Amino acid sequence: MPATLATFGPMLKDFYQGPVAESINQRVWAREYFSKRSKGWSGRQMIIPVHTGRNTGVGFRAEGVALPVAGDQAYVNLTIPNRNSYGRFEVSGESMDTAMRGGAGAFAGVMESEMNRLVQDVSNAENHATIFGGEVKGFLNERKVGAVSLGAQTPLGAPATGFSATETWQYQGDFSYFDGTATGTAVQTGLAVADIATKVRVRLFRMDTYAEILGGAAAQNPNILVDDFTDDRVNPTISLIVGDDAGGAGIDTSALPGGTAIAVVISATQAVSAATPLFGQDPIGAANPTGLIWPQLIADQPAGIFTNLASQAHFGINRAGALPANANAILQSTILTHDPAAGAGTGDRTNAAADLTLERIQYLFDTLLQDAGADPNLMIMNALMRHRYTVQLTGTLGAAGANRSNLTVDAGSGKVMDNQQNLAYGGVMFQYDRHFPICTIGFMSTDPWLFAELTTGQFADDDGNVLSRTQNTDAWEGFWKHRYNLVCRRPNSQALLVGITPT
Repeated sequence: MPATLATFGPMLKDFYQGPVAESINQRVWAREYFSKRSKGWSGRQMIIPVHTGRNTGVGFRAEGVALPVAGDQAYVNLTIPNRNSYGRFEVSGESMDTAMRGGAGAFAGVMESEMNRLVQDVSNAENHATIFGGEVKGFLNERKVGAVSLGAQTPLGAPATGFSATETWQYQGDFSYFDGTATGTAVQTGLAVADIATKVRVRLFRMDTYAEILGGAAAQNPNILVDDFTDDRVNPTISLIVGDDAGGAGIDTSALPGGTAIAVVISATQAVSAATPLFGQDPIGAANPTGLIWPQLIADQPAGIFTNLASQAHFGINRAGALPANANAILQSTILTHDPAAGAGTGDRTNAAADLTLERIQYLFDTLLQDAGADPNLMIMNALMRHRYTVQLTGTLGAAGANRSNLTVDAGSGKVMDNQQNLAYGGVMFQYDRHFPICTIGFMSTDPWLFAELTTGQFADDDGNVLSRTQNTDAWEGFWKHRYNLVCRRPNSQALLVGITPT
């Protein structure tokens, strides 16, 4: 008589909750560097107070003069919503019967094959979300004069005459919403109305003030769409077209201060009306954009590094503007382009990608120390950016003299000496991640980060079994669930450097 699921139940749970769970934890690097916190949840939200202002009731006075007016510390509450990560697998009934007849070894082999692959898929998705989760998907590093839109938008079914000419921008970020990875629908090129619905509407925010970049006569609805993209290592780009409901000028960023990066946002909420319809994934002319797939996917994601550092609203707190007009502006991060060129109205290609320099790296360190009193303890980059740093090392490896490199090489073997295989700058180690954009470096202080878990990752066994029969199908299924979010309590202690030449 073949064994039953009950026979293999204990072994099944040991296999899942032991090696598989541990493997997932090891594959997601954020778990290693960002501290966890599982307490303090209220329902599906965590409330975290953060300090935004000092007590102003201090000062020097002569004897007999009234004391300074009493003040207090300023705080705001970050509201952290829970987000759910899932991984689901299915095994056919025939495979289950065959495996159970073969005994414990055969059964474990079938399940291991399925679960190891699920481990890789869950790990990959959560690691990707650690960087790109939420609405901020990447950054532009150029300033451009901006193409002029072609006039008023036209309704669905009419010729598309309301868009500007296409402009190409250097871009560092997530391409999954453009190539169809995230949505199943890739961006189509061309301006035909028939394919407007497969373009991606984005919003742009300047990272010196976190204000939205609006242009043209209808500033409330610039209609910026991704029309094309090039996801390669040499020059990653996106192409934008601009529509202006009332006609007029396009987006002009040439006057932004030197070094200003621009965040590219796919918003989970889009304010629309019949009078100001949106293009892209939104229904053209719809009074209320219901049933939008792409924004909903974004709304369900945990906040990644980019969203934590660059979103205009930080977990419910608007940080746009400048001090002291908006005290919450202290929650802004330092996000700069590598090319610090200044000057307004200098035309296209200002702040184009530039070769990595030690001076610019040190400038980021000094800026964080000056503005936030913070010293990064981790630098995050793509492994393909590492060689851009090694070319900055002066001298000959292992050679004596004033020009000796900061790497030490064994004279006999020619290998880098122990404890130096991982490069560092000023004692700050580099962390490499394949999902991180090639043209970007993150300067991180890890203490303010919380990997906030409502529940740890685990396979659902609410009914006592990890496996359950698939309805109306000769198959068995199970799923992994993980409830968490990622939050930075001190965004001003973090920095990003974008627009680095990758080759």
